[in-house]
Amino acid sequence: MKPRNFLVLVIVAGLAASLLDRGGQAQLTLPGGKDDTLSRLGQRVGGFLEEIANDNVDEAVEQFLVRSPLLKDAARVARLKESIQRVSQQYGAFLKVEPVQLERAGRSLVRAVYLYECDDYPIVWSITFYRPDDEGDWSVISLQFHLDYDRVPTTP
Repeated sequence: MKPRNFLVLVIVAGLAASLLDRGGQAQLTLPGGKDDTLSRLGQRVGGFLEEIANDNVDEAVEQFLVRSPLLKDAARVARLKESIQRVSQQYGAFLKVEPVQLERAGRSLVRAVYLYECDDYPIVWSITFYRPDDEGDWSVISLQFHLDYDRVPTTP
């Protein structure tokens, strides 16, 4: 192998290793270091879950889904609100919100996983945001909650 080819191979291997976290998942680090978008979206999720804890389900869902294509299905949104109210009553008093994962999947998709901790069980919230261009607003394209703890990503 020529020295130049070997050097290219070493650089590529180093870049690949730097993109992998301890769990083997690729992480996207944007130029400039800190990702303000993730911070803003994390605050948005936290505010939404706090409103749920304050029993403002209808208002919380409507506000959180502003500009979301999910609002086009009124029956689905109504079922979501009913499910949230039912689950909130079922698992004990709200204790706290814990972020588990907040990461980019490319430039236009952000995934968030939060634990909504209650007296009896934590509720896992999985939320996906989408922004088709760099200047637009982020909209919620997937909003789910569940008790399937095996689907919760582990943190390093």
